[in-house]
Amino acid sequence: MEIFNFEKEYTTTPYARNAEHDKEKNGEDFEKNYLSKWINKKQEVLIKVGNLELPFSDSFVDASFCKLIRQNRELFDKYIKIDNKTEDEKDLQKTIKEVLARD
Repeated sequence: MEIFNFEKEYTTTPYARNAEHDKEKNGEDFEKNYLSKWINKKQEVLIKVGNLELPFSDSFVDASFCKLIRQNRELFDKYIKIDNKTEDEKDLQKTIKEVLARD
């Protein structure tokens, strides 16, 4: 299983849904260039998160994690794991549940 340190390898400010709000680091980009690639390669990944400058926004989470969960939760759960040790990781899991509950 690969370990992905979110704030070191991606961003400490996961707030933008798309390039309109942040050209380089946004939810659509993270879904396309990381989450989807891992799933398509059948690569199991453990996402670790800590020391974010800003918490995960609903927009970022909806455009990345929740998009894939809606498409195929079974594949998402098989390949993408979120650690549950830090407050940022717990916050991410909580935000995913809240966004999906609105559907």
